Amino acid sequence: MSGDLRQTGPALRMDSGVAHARPKRLQPAQPLSQRNCGPPSFDRTWHQPLVALTARLLERIHEVLVQERPEMVLAQGDTTTAMATALASFYQKIPCGHVEAVLRTHQLFAPSPEEANRVVAGHLRTVHFARTATARDNLLQEGINPQSIHVTGNTVIDALLMTAQGELVIGVDLDPRQRLVLITAHRRDSFGDPIRQICQAVQELHDRFP
Repeated sequence: MSGDLRQTGPALRMDSGVAHARPKRLQPAQPLSQRNCGPPSFDRTWHQPLVALTARLLERIHEVLVQERPEMVLAQGDTTTAMATALASFYQKIPCGHVEAVLRTHQLFAPSPEEANRVVAGHLRTVHFARTATARDNLLQEGINPQSIHVTGNTVIDALLMTAQGELVIGVDLDPRQRLVLITAHRRDSFGDPIRQICQAVQELHDRFP
C-alpha cells in the first residue's frame, strides 16, 4: 500500500495563461489557483441534489465549452463536476484529460456517487494522468488504450510535499511539544451516521492515546 502513496512525478504543471473554470462545490477548489493560474475565468456555485446538480453542470459546462472552444479540457478527481465535464467534452468532441486517475473500489455504491463517476468518466476521457501504477492497471483491465495512460503521481502528495518545503501560516497557535493529528472527512455517503462514527472513533483514539 505504501507504494501507492509514493510521488512518481509532478502531477500537474500549469502556465499562467491557461483559462480554467472552477465550479465551487462541497470540497475545496483551491489547487489550480495555488499553481499560479490566476483567478478562474468562470466561477460557479452549486450545492443541490445530484440530479439537479448534474443537469445544471452539463448545461453550464456546455456553455463554457461552446464559448471558449478549448483544444483540450482537464478535469481532476472523481466528483460529479469531473464526470459532467467529461460528458460535456465528449458531446462537443473536445479531448478531455483526467488528472488524478484512477481509483476503483469495483462497488458502484461505495463510495457513491464517486465510484460511478469514475467508471463513466473513465471511458469518455482521451488522456488519463494516473496517480499510481495500480491506477494504470485498473484502466488497462477496463480496456483503456495504454497509449492514453500516463503515470504522473498524486496531486495530494504533491501538495503535501510542497507544503512541507515551506512555511505554512494557518492562523492557529500550535504547541510544538504536542502531537498533531490531521483528519479529513468528506463525501455525501459520509453524511449522518458515518461522520458521527468517525468522530466517535477519533474520540476513542484520543482517549486511548492521550
